[in-house]
Amino acid sequence: MNNPYLYKFLFILFFVCGTLTTSHSQKNDYVWLLGGSSINVDTFGYQWGTMVADFKEEVIKFKYDSLVTLDFTGTNISLSDQDGHLLMYTNGMGVHGNNHAPIPGLDTIGYGNYWERFNVKNYLPDGSDWPSGLPIYQAVTMLPNFDQGHYMLFYPKYTLVIENNTEVLKTSALLEAKISTDVNGLPSAALYKDKVIGLGSFKTNLAVVRHGNGRDWWIIQEDLNHKGFQMYLLNERGIYESHFCEMPKNQVTRVYKQVGSFSPDGQYYVTAEVEINTISTMHVTVYSFDRCSGNFVKIIDHFNVPTDVFGSAMFSPNGEYLYVANGQYILQYTVNPDSIFHTERIISEYDGSTFQYTPNSNKTRLRFSKMAMGPDGKIYIEAPGGVRSMHTIEYPDEYGEDATVIQNSVKLETQNFNSIPSFPNFRMGPLDGSPCDTLGLNNMPVAKFRYAQDTSDHLNLRFTDASYFRPETWFWDFGDGQTFEGKKPYWHKYQQSGTYTVCLTVSNENGSDTSCKVIHVGTVSSQDPTNYRDLLTIFPNPVENDLMVRVDGIVPSNMFFEVYNLLGQLVHRQKVYFGLNQYSVTSLTQGSYIYRFVEKNQVLQQGKIVKI
Repeated sequence: MNNPYLYKFLFILFFVCGTLTTSHSQKNDYVWLLGGSSINVDTFGYQWGTMVADFKEEVIKFKYDSLVTLDFTGTNISLSDQDGHLLMYTNGMGVHGNNHAPIPGLDTIGYGNYWERFNVKNYLPDGSDWPSGLPIYQAVTMLPNFDQGHYMLFYPKYTLVIENNTEVLKTSALLEAKISTDVNGLPSAALYKDKVIGLGSFKTNLAVVRHGNGRDWWIIQEDLNHKGFQMYLLNERGIYESHFCEMPKNQVTRVYKQVGSFSPDGQYYVTAEVEINTISTMHVTVYSFDRCSGNFVKIIDHFNVPTDVFGSAMFSPNGEYLYVANGQYILQYTVNPDSIFHTERIISEYDGSTFQYTPNSNKTRLRFSKMAMGPDGKIYIEAPGGVRSMHTIEYPDEYGEDATVIQNSVKLETQNFNSIPSFPNFRMGPLDGSPCDTLGLNNMPVAKFRYAQDTSDHLNLRFTDASYFRPETWFWDFGDGQTFEGKKPYWHKYQQSGTYTVCLTVSNENGSDTSCKVIHVGTVSSQDPTNYRDLLTIFPNPVENDLMVRVDGIVPSNMFFEVYNLLGQLVHRQKVYFGLNQYSVTSLTQGSYIYRFVEKNQVLQQGKIVKI
């Protein structure tokens, strides 16, 4: 924004109205937790534990955290503050704060016989038998409250009942918890929990999307018998209204698991559900949605996808494409109100990769299961079962195979069992000019981009827009005298190595915003290795099988990662590039090693690796 008085006014408006659309720091989903409890209850070293994935830096950063004692085996939701610092998280059974201790009053949520199913009775002091987490995706949502003094949790009530001599899981109510904050804005204690908002028989997952005014939230439960959706509107006064949106009944009579996802603008909603007595067919249904009225207008397409896992569906960041993961394939569809089903194309097929914890354990096929949109604009894909890798769709706004699915692109040195975070879209703005645009909250565009290195030519960089709040124009300045107008510059070739300041300016009728990054292309900025402490990192350490070598802020021209034994003998050397690089250490014997990052004969960083 060019007018400082306007910026000051909007800054004040943000705190008075509690809106999330006038702040440039929409980072409530920037911290992910992956894995199981970091209490090691087995003898296999670091394959057990919890990782914290941080998206605040240019390249996603993973860190093992031994203080996390919650297992994430389905339910996985966290909330960060506006600047991306972790506030709290839950596995559907209890809520922990950023100190990794239970928030007072929230050691349990939604307590009942289903909760007890995943609770070990002894409560050993080391936490090794604490609640393991609900095996349900999208079971909880966490939202900032409007007065900035509280946080809100919404979650269904799950109960096990006997029907026809069979134990059945029922979702009978929507529950609410409200959490107070301390002077630093951190969650401090539960004001109340398990407050009943509404009753009924619903599917297990929740859907959450912004109201068209850019401030309120729709919280949605689908009727168990496919009669429609129960809608709740959360505003500054709490749950202000609820209504039932009746829909034509589709073909599915009973489902075992369902996941849902809204398009980035909230215009469409997709569900992927699997029949309870078989996982051979996944039913994908796309609805159009009115963010003002909270009504699902019509079913655009309903089609069956063969599957052998509990798959999922997700829209691309620009909303043009729909992705479906069904175990064997990643399918892409063009979002067309007339017909989506007939645009199906396979963009990736499972490559047959497997994982096993020990030589004697069963192999797990690393197929395609649930998906989550990363703050970096990539789609991250969970491999089902207890595994140590994730897949990515690198450029989901591109058509067909240009979307670039990379299988097992992220190696996880700790086990992750059927878990990937679920978030509402915190970067969805108001529907400017719509009948419900009544609060005067405009979409002030926020500029954001990422870049990647051409591994065959370090001077060639690919730039990808990740801006939000409805930008209409894009202007790129690559810092070398060259510019580009438009959303997709794709590749930009620098003529020589150097340090460049790259800026992206996005605009719409409400204003503009500029984001700049200093990129060292084929150069190093200083002889002082301490400058690279956060730019050149490895994970995990100690390491068992796969080491992730992370290069951030530097686009190397000829950088190598070297490993030496304690006799000074070189045992491994590989060229590394900007981003995440993988190195298998399975050939190394247990013990300590020295690693070095070397660029043009200059040692940028060195340290110790422990192989276990």
